[in-house]
Amino acid sequence: MGARLAVLCAALEASRADLLSVLDAIPDSELEGHFDAADVLWRVGLIDDWTRLVIDQALDGRPIAAAPVRARPAYLRSRELLRAWLDQTRSALLARTRGMDDTDLAHEVALPSGARATLGTLLAAALDHEVECRGALRLHARTADDRTP
Repeated sequence: MGARLAVLCAALEASRADLLSVLDAIPDSELEGHFDAADVLWRVGLIDDWTRLVIDQALDGRPIAAAPVRARPAYLRSRELLRAWLDQTRSALLARTRGMDDTDLAHEVALPSGARATLGTLLAAALDHEVECRGALRLHARTADDRTP
């Protein structure tokens, strides 16, 4: 693994650790409801899964499939299960990413939308998405007390 990939993997690991610390700060009563934190966390994991699949497809020379739209399973709402989901999806993405080299980051793919992007851009976008979701969850956790009657 090259230096650029090492930096990217470290950023992905640090971002996930930060996200999990925000999850710990969300009251149980706020995991589902008007602002469904569990749904946000489900989508973060879906982005990990899709990004890993795109890397697999691209480096194997296959066409890129559209991201599957999957609703969060009803049972996936406890803090422990959400943590397990996020650990599973990030571990798989990191394992796949660590098998790449820096030149793979420049590998360009045609997305189902017709847009073109490099694998490095897609990994950075997954990281950006997580950072944005973490910010929304952090704000939600900070204001939870304001919503309690």
